[in-house]
Amino acid sequence: QDVTMENPADVVESRFFVEACLGAELFVGAISLGRSTVRGRGLFAARDVAAGQLLLCSQALVTGSNAELSTLLEDCVLRQGEELRSAVLDLSRGEASSEVTLPSITVERLAAPRRFLFENPWCADEVPEPANRGLGDELSTILRFNQFSLPRVNPNAAPIEVASDPLRSGLWLLPSFLNHSCLPNVQRVIVRDCLFLRASRDLKQGEELFECY
Repeated sequence: QDVTMENPADVVESRFFVEACLGAELFVGAISLGRSTVRGRGLFAARDVAAGQLLLCSQALVTGSNAELSTLLEDCVLRQGEELRSAVLDLSRGEASSEVTLPSITVERLAAPRRFLFENPWCADEVPEPANRGLGDELSTILRFNQFSLPRVNPNAAPIEVASDPLRSGLWLLPSFLNHSCLPNVQRVIVRDCLFLRASRDLKQGEELFECY
């Protein structure tokens, strides 16, 4: 079942961890998360999908400059509830042994991680000082294998050019489970803190979703 996640009026969505918010309604379409025959875990079409259909509008957990992203992610992870913290720490580290565990939370929560920061209201006094945190190296490795570059727009070109920014990126939890193929069947577009995923061809139910990255 497709799920459009409207922002409840009583939920203050954290914007501290991203450069800019699009404010789009988050959406999880015909997508499921499971074990891949290619490698580890993957995303799959939950039903037949026509080419061009929107599969996902997902929210970034963090976005920013590559030089500061690991520190920003650590600040965010230390303020999360246990389920979301585990979801981040269970992301791939580039080795098959790190791609075994399936997340315990739903794809809807993975698609909208900042919506759930309010479950563990953060307080600056409760966050350990940098010297006592100890997650920096681990999170840097997770980012290396899961972050997506933010778009860089050249408005002076004709037509306008959009390329990947080598200095800025972000972490989207649910899209991190996409596996690579040189023949992808989905197309990714990032606008501010939202990652959109569309089917680039007709998909059959149960077919794994692949992106070229």
